[in-house]
Amino acid sequence: MTTPGAYTYGLGLERQPFFGRTVWGHSGSTWGYRSRMVYDPATGAAVAGLTNSWPSGVDGVTVLLYKVLVDRLPSAASTITGVASVCAGERDVVFTTPPIAGATSYEWTLPQGAQGASTTTSITVQFSDSAESGNVTVRGVNQFGEGVV
Repeated sequence: MTTPGAYTYGLGLERQPFFGRTVWGHSGSTWGYRSRMVYDPATGAAVAGLTNSWPSGVDGVTVLLYKVLVDRLPSAASTITGVASVCAGERDVVFTTPPIAGATSYEWTLPQGAQGASTTTSITVQFSDSAESGNVTVRGVNQFGEGVV
């Protein structure tokens, strides 16, 4: 559905830039009815607006509601520092990230076989002897939800 043809329009969804982000959505209208939906795959944020009036400002209202939502979610992490490659069995491997704008805590995701827990900008990881290859990721969290990985 998100593979557009010759235009920005795919199978029922249209790719559009809003506020520096690429989002997917769709709008429609008929006499006395109008709708608009916006979905941001980076944040998982979705907003829909429906109205039974004509003319209607639902397009603008829906997009502004989307902006209010994503402006309150934490930003994406800029970088994670630490060793680029780790072998199974390594212990006390430290990864850090600069503070993420809007985050009040942090959620770290580790590869299978790695253990560590932290809600701060730093995590110490223990890689078991059977740890699998994978990535270490982090996202900011606040009272409005999770930010971008």
